[in-house]
Parts: sequence; C-alpha cells; structure tokens
Amino acid sequence: MLQSLLADRFKLQVHWETREVPEYSLTIAKGGPKLRHSDRPDDDIPRVRTTESAGGSETPSGVSYTHESMGDFAWALSRMACIGDRQVVDNTGLDGHYDFTLTFDRNPVPTAGTDAMARLPDILSAMKEQLGLKLESGKAPVRFLVIDHVERPSAN
Repeated sequence: MLQSLLADRFKLQVHWETREVPEYSLTIAKGGPKLRHSDRPDDDIPRVRTTESAGGSETPSGVSYTHESMGDFAWALSRMACIGDRQVVDNTGLDGHYDFTLTFDRNPVPTAGTDAMARLPDILSAMKEQLGLKLESGKAPVRFLVIDHVERPSAN
C-alpha cells in the first residue's frame, strides 16, 4: 500500500541491484578466541535486540559487552566510526554469548606531546590481543534499493 502511494504521489520508480562492496569479515585470530562465555541465562535477555543492547556500553577506554553474540558484535562493529563505513560480517563460527571488554584508542591519530608508549592499541590490534579475533578485508555482495525516478508531489 505504501509503495502504491509513493508511486502515485511522487512518481517513484525503483529497482533492486546487487553490488560487490568492501566489507570486513570477523574471524578467529591465530591462537584461538580469548572470550569468556556469559553466565547470564538466556531468559534474562530480551529476544529483540536493540541498538543499545547490541552495541555494548561505552567506557572511557573502549567498549564493554554483556551476553553478546558474535553476530551482534559484528553488527555493533559495523557502526563504530573507527571501523569506517564497511559492513562487518560474523564468520567466527562461534555460538553462544560472551562477556568481554575491548580496550582501545578511540582516536588513534597521535596528538602533540602524547607518549607513544602510553597510548592504547588501535581497535584492530586490540581485537587480536584481547579477544583473539580479527577483521579481514574483503568484498561481499550487498543488495541496494536504487531510485530511478522521483518527482515533487502535486498539490492536494
């Protein structure tokens, strides 16, 4: 019904297109995962995950996650500015939920007077060292909605 309204009022014409785009694959690093299974029962967790629950809690030096699946962690990584504009896809093969904290430098560009030894690791290094996970760059097919034509609506 909404599609008909948009087509009628705005002369909207669209089509779906699949394109290969850069993405990151979340995988297990050499040495295996360093994650602790969550003790929290699944019954305590809401079935519908939201941005807040799947995004972890920000800390001054990183992010803390409680009862996080790897799928939700990949989703949360996709929304972090330090990752860029790439989608992160979970390819760890890890089932279950985990509790972990990821400590990293949110601003990896050094500022004047900053001691290089005192700085925290960047997010990619932190993931390897602290979680035993890594991001591998690649390409993946993604569906896009392409707008072919649209007009201003006519007056009522």
